[in-house]
Amino acid sequence: MKRIVRHFQALICALLALFAVGCRQAPDQIYDDNGIVFSYPGDWSVTDEEMYDTGSILYVEKNGTSSSGVAIIVNFEKGSITPFEWLDGFIGSMKENPMFGDLEVAPYPYVLGAYGKYPARVITYAMSVIGFAHSGTIRLIETGDRFVAVTYQEADEDNVDNRAGFDLIESTFIIK
Repeated sequence: MKRIVRHFQALICALLALFAVGCRQAPDQIYDDNGIVFSYPGDWSVTDEEMYDTGSILYVEKNGTSSSGVAIIVNFEKGSITPFEWLDGFIGSMKENPMFGDLEVAPYPYVLGAYGKYPARVITYAMSVIGFAHSGTIRLIETGDRFVAVTYQEADEDNVDNRAGFDLIESTFIIK
């Protein structure tokens, strides 16, 4: 009988060890290109990167079909486009897209704030996407010879699930 109990205990320990290994989160990843560096969670992915002569637009999204977290990082040479030219184009394109219903943008002027260690102008917006309430925050940063805009957008119901990922990106964000 003791032998059966020991085998049963060993089986339980092995199953618990397999479960623990299976539940480990993927390690954080590092993005280091086009003059910016940051870490993002292993369960997020760079889903698109648009390259231009004077900069880039990067999309970092939480993986999964029921996830809604996305960070959009715009990185351009200062002078190639002003922050407000980009902002007007970004907001205008969302207003033209029928998928983004009821878009409400906080009125200008912006609020002064920060993104990581950088001073930023902060604009918030809210909208409905296919009937689900979404919120977004845009941070406009000008430093050295760069203009960077970091936008977080998510379904309101996913805010708690996305917070750690957004916080990791912000806390490790460096403009070279």
